[in-house]
Amino acid sequence: MRTLADQAMARPTRREPFADSSVGARGLRTHQRILDAALETFAESGYDRASLDRVAELAGCSRVTIYQYANGKDGLFRRLGAQASTQMWSAMEGLDDITADASGHASLRAFVSRLGDVEARYAPVIRAFDAVAEGDGSLTGEAATILRRGVGLLEARLVGTDLAPRAVESTVALLNPGIVRALSHLATLRAAAPEFYGRERVDLAIADVAHRVLFGPLPGVNVRPPATADAAPKLHLSAESEAILQRARALDVSAAGPTKRALRAMLDAAAGLVLDQGFRGLRIDAIVRAAGVSRGSFYTYFDDIGDFVNVVGVRGIRKASAVMEELPDDLAPTAFRHWLRHYADVNRTSGPLVRAWLEATTGPLRQDRAAVIDDGRRQLAQTICTRAIGQAEVDAAILLAITDVFASQSRSNSEVGVMVTMVERGFLVAQT
Repeated sequence: MRTLADQAMARPTRREPFADSSVGARGLRTHQRILDAALETFAESGYDRASLDRVAELAGCSRVTIYQYANGKDGLFRRLGAQASTQMWSAMEGLDDITADASGHASLRAFVSRLGDVEARYAPVIRAFDAVAEGDGSLTGEAATILRRGVGLLEARLVGTDLAPRAVESTVALLNPGIVRALSHLATLRAAAPEFYGRERVDLAIADVAHRVLFGPLPGVNVRPPATADAAPKLHLSAESEAILQRARALDVSAAGPTKRALRAMLDAAAGLVLDQGFRGLRIDAIVRAAGVSRGSFYTYFDDIGDFVNVVGVRGIRKASAVMEELPDDLAPTAFRHWLRHYADVNRTSGPLVRAWLEATTGPLRQDRAAVIDDGRRQLAQTICTRAIGQAEVDAAILLAITDVFASQSRSNSEVGVMVTMVERGFLVAQT
């Protein structure tokens, strides 16, 4: 299979046996119209529930026409991912030198703005990428390759940092995807509270944090007086999600009973299935096979697969939220290191379930993505709000994004140390 980079550079072709490989101007327009329709469909329904029928309806063509250009929604997702990757790479290539002065800060801010434009265009694909890639080794590997290229380019543009040479690569390797994740988180929050999370405020906050991480606090460059704006609005889960939360708690209590082996087995199997197979693991046959139970046992506790996804997703949210509540008040290095490792341990199992839930939910529940992000953001904001600089409420969302990137995989002791240093320099410094 061609890599994302290959797909991004390649001219679209029709798949055999529909026609020869050449595509003219009309075919190119049709191809892009199909991709635009797929992007809209992923935004409406999430990847897992997106249908080619809906893509065809929005594109004004037939399913047969779609199959001329792609092997299904997986192929459409890959092509959109290729376009997003190409535009992100272009945003990186446009970087001027990142220096420890106002010029370097301006370079970072322009870079963040360009990435923000890409995120706004391809938000459904960027948001769903991790959830779709879980269980797809080729996508995961391609993403890692793109990340390495981006890290190398940003390092090449970095001039005069006071970071230890051995820490630069690890710092950039967390900061680069952390910026993209932060833009995605903050776009989700903006949809719920546009008056607070405007692009100008967000872009400035991300540029300030990134510049402080790379160069330390520099008053007049990346250190600003505390924001005087109103506090960020508190976002709440819908009544539907609250009901699922209560049901998940009740099922947890029930699963602890000695006669509920089948229920425990199904709940315990969910994380492994998502890690191994991504969305495809959350199918009834896969669940009952992994748990060693019957389909009848499944329907004893769950109405359908959507009900199961809701329950295990909310359970993952509860676990992540519980760890957030254990966050040390002052983020002292030793206590913060211990907390980071604990959060990472929980996130590696609960994170994929949460991402699956966020992408698979439909209707009013899809609006709860902002409330889920806001829960973690508010808990981090309580820790950094006592400092004397900047926009603590927005910076907390950035810190949440970088922490999620850090916690997405196993980390060495040196990488933990890099993350602690990033938090100290980027988020906890007091105004001088």
